[in-house]
Amino acid sequence: AAIDNREEAYEFFCFDKNKKTLLIVGGSLGARTINNSVIAGIKKLISSDIQVIWQTGKFYINEAKEAVKEYNCPNLYVTDFVMRMDYAYCIADLVVSRAGASSISELSLLGRPSILVPSPNVAEDHQTKNAMALVNKNAAVMISDDESVEKLVEKAVTLIRDGGTLIELSKNIKYFARERADKHIASEILSLLGIKTERISNIENYYFIGIGGIGMSALARYFNNKGFNVAGYDRAKTALTES
Repeated sequence: AAIDNREEAYEFFCFDKNKKTLLIVGGSLGARTINNSVIAGIKKLISSDIQVIWQTGKFYINEAKEAVKEYNCPNLYVTDFVMRMDYAYCIADLVVSRAGASSISELSLLGRPSILVPSPNVAEDHQTKNAMALVNKNAAVMISDDESVEKLVEKAVTLIRDGGTLIELSKNIKYFARERADKHIASEILSLLGIKTERISNIENYYFIGIGGIGMSALARYFNNKGFNVAGYDRAKTALTES
């Protein structure tokens, strides 16, 4: 993510750089429980005077817009899909997210404090295991899916104002970061195939499957900004895949 482009990021979202920013994401398609939690606590969010980037997913955007239309609040940026996740991560003081491996990898690499709401609809409850690995190192906060509607917004508003805890979470989550994980993964695959990996450091071309998704698009922009050649495929056409 373009961490150095904070001024551009605030301008993109029409936000005030002097206010705290909460990023709420549920993946490209959205997360029903997280969206319901935001709707349940929308008055609390607005009265807290923090800025909120709320990514709902395409199935929930109409319901979300209906929930906020009466407030006409400039501190709320509601969208089905975040076109510039690099900007969103750049200015996020706190992130609310599911606990999939890709999400945690991004949060760790960027050192973003987070509240994780593991999806219960995954094999062997692996997202809870992912989240607990961080919670046990004081690297994230976890709220279970069944408690989210009641507790998520209250916890987010309280935590985003606690500068000391945010700093601690940011420091601790970086322990889980694996820089250049792409090379490590590629090296392991090539090794299993019996292919020598001396040339792995010379990789210049990257191809992303699912490049239109929130996580993949952010990674694609990152590598493109670093000067690598980037291409990819996504089944669904979006403004991102056409750009």
